[in-house]
Amino acid sequence: MAFVAIPLPITGAWSGSLAAFVFGVKPTRALGLIAAGVAIAGVVVLVVTYGVGWWIASAG
Repeated sequence: MAFVAIPLPITGAWSGSLAAFVFGVKPTRALGLIAAGVAIAGVVVLVVTYGVGWWIASAG
């Protein structure tokens, strides 16, 4: 989940799925962890995007 939650290239659901397969994580557990990681990454991007936008708008 922590690997998928990092919002950078190569650290997404596809890579998380591959890592889960390589490390032998059960598919049902992997699905939940990958979904949680994607949700966390989405929230991080949302906060950074709106936070930076708010900061730029308030500076002017």
